Amino acid sequence: MTKYLISGAALLAFASTAQAQTATPFSGPYVGVQVGYADLEDVHDDLDYWYDNYKNYRQDDGGLIGGIRVGYDKQIGRGVVVGLLGEVSLTDLNTVAPANPDDDTYEIGAKISRLGSVRAKLGYTSGNLAIYGTAGVGFANIKHHMMDIDGSDERFNEKGNRDGLVFGVGAALNMGGRSSIGFDISQYDFGSRTHEVLESDGGSTDYFFKQDDRVRTAMINYSFGF
Repeated sequence: MTKYLISGAALLAFASTAQAQTATPFSGPYVGVQVGYADLEDVHDDLDYWYDNYKNYRQDDGGLIGGIRVGYDKQIGRGVVVGLLGEVSLTDLNTVAPANPDDDTYEIGAKISRLGSVRAKLGYTSGNLAIYGTAGVGFANIKHHMMDIDGSDERFNEKGNRDGLVFGVGAALNMGGRSSIGFDISQYDFGSRTHEVLESDGGSTDYFFKQDDRVRTAMINYSFGF
């Protein structure tokens, strides 16, 4: 996804030549909207080799994502900007599918419909252009699902809010006053969860799967400061 950041930064840099200079264009509170593309990577392990011999089996799904953002930036002199950013977006990511397309023994995957973060920002400004990095805590509502589809109906379903780490890089261009457009890419890492497969009546099977989830996003945004 680095190529998207390079392309976005180049576009903003080109556009900045047409903008008037503002003394401290990246200082103060702001609100904004964002839209882009998200990719969910779900990696599962059959810990007991019950169904198959797959380890680190990866399934992906991508789609649109959009939401809102709020934050506060402080421009120090004419070179450094620091800040805090909070954002939340809605999406529809679903990796649930047969684990082996050649053997429909079971389906497994994850679903996410809400993604967000709270993070710190540190960057560099030159005129009306800022380039920055971010790091903080990400959150999502993740549902993990597995179901035997060969007739036994063994399964697990777990859903709930998950926390993890998020890192990102981005660029923003002041459009005059406190209005700006920006572009950023981020990676959310929610770690792994282990689930026991249950019988159709809810009884224990003593077989376990582990699932590991990451989300990558590339988004453009428009923010208005006040």
